[in-house]
Amino acid sequence: MIEKDHEHAPAEVMTFKAARDAAVELAARKRANLVKVLP
Repeated sequence: MIEKDHEHAPAEVMTFKAARDAAVELAARKRANLVKVLP
């Protein structure tokens, strides 16, 4: 699905990738915070 749209809307795909990377980074940060809080 994404690969097909890549040729037509590269900016949209890059935005999606950036948003996904940000979500992954945020999730990793939350997980790290949970690990710090837990004994």
